[in-house]
Amino acid sequence: MSRPSGWYDDPQDSTILRYFDGVVWTDHTTPKISPTASSSTIGHAASPESFRHRDPQDDPGHQGQQTPWQQPGGQRAWQYPELQQTPPREQRAPWPSMDPDQPVYAGWWARAGAMVLDWIIVTLVWLPLGIWLLGPEIDKLITYVQQVYVEAANNPNPSLTSSVAVPTLDTARVLGASLARTALFVAYEAWLLSSYGRTLGKIVTGIRVRQQATDANLSVGVAAWRSFVKCLGDTFGSLTVLFTVVDYLWPLWDRPQRQALHDKVARSIVVRRSR
Repeated sequence: MSRPSGWYDDPQDSTILRYFDGVVWTDHTTPKISPTASSSTIGHAASPESFRHRDPQDDPGHQGQQTPWQQPGGQRAWQYPELQQTPPREQRAPWPSMDPDQPVYAGWWARAGAMVLDWIIVTLVWLPLGIWLLGPEIDKLITYVQQVYVEAANNPNPSLTSSVAVPTLDTARVLGASLARTALFVAYEAWLLSSYGRTLGKIVTGIRVRQQATDANLSVGVAAWRSFVKCLGDTFGSLTVLFTVVDYLWPLWDRPQRQALHDKVARSIVVRRSR
């Protein structure tokens, strides 16, 4: 960063000051110690007359002497800059403003809050179907917990291990329930994002999903693909859980568009909703 304009120590002569105009050194110099320092009134009472500007040549003590800021022949080497009157407000240049076409990207917390709200909404809608699909498996788990509790209550020396066998869950039922919730979430987001650019959670947090290149909403297919990638860890578990964690955290360090991995796949961005 360039230094501001002003008087600085001369790079070649430490006894004088040289004026820097913000870009280059100028030819304007002045001594560090004023020639009139001996006649200074600092610390003493002074009349208003002493505050008026006087030409050094008008001082009897300097008659015939050449001052450091004077050229041979009595002409000044430089002139005092003329003060410019501040123009009226309507004639002033406007302050730099944000490009109205430049999107304001949504923050991570707004995105996280919208995601939590959307999952709560979808889960409440899915819950009756989930209970119906997972009913037998839920009964197995309840029975197992009851047997472990009874065994612990009747055993005078309880231990961390139990003789009650852990029930084996029906993998097909569990996977089917998980896929049903994912399908419901994908349909929920695909419809709302393609139609309005916002889900219910995003309406609450004031953000919107749009195409990366234009301000248009995503198509139904792209919105569905984006949502499916987002749900990989919730659907299949195992290693895909790690992918989902990284996906959700990716906007924290992605710059400048703060995209998650599912945004990059769909070429979408999440922005603050315009008021």
